[in-house]
Amino acid sequence: MSKQQVSLGLICVLAEDWYELVDFYVDVIGLSPVDIDESKERALLKDARGLSILILSGGEGQELPKGPKHNSFYVSFVVNDLPAMVSELEYRGVVFWQIDEGILAVMDPDGNLLYLSDENRYGSIPDGWLIQEKFDLDAYRE
Repeated sequence: MSKQQVSLGLICVLAEDWYELVDFYVDVIGLSPVDIDESKERALLKDARGLSILILSGGEGQELPKGPKHNSFYVSFVVNDLPAMVSELEYRGVVFWQIDEGILAVMDPDGNLLYLSDENRYGSIPDGWLIQEKFDLDAYRE
């Protein structure tokens, strides 16, 4: 039997406040809207490489970062210019945590963690759900 080729189709996120989460991923993170249906609270977004994220209503948010016991998800975004992305997100009031050298975490409005890394760290996965400390952005400012 031959090994099948498998690729990720999409990531589904359940949102407590659907509008706020869609706005965050489109306006703050910069994902592209593909299909948004407000009447069904369903939004399909894509990143620059074509990975799809489907945002649906029906989740539960929280103010602190979610862990695995809270039906969380986490995703790692590869950014071609991490200092510029940090500057943009800092301007928008996003809070950062240092995870590892070259990997930062931000939290979406529902408490899900998003990891940002530069292209040199592509494929790096943080160890577990640990947040070491709130991050001093001086090292990443342009």
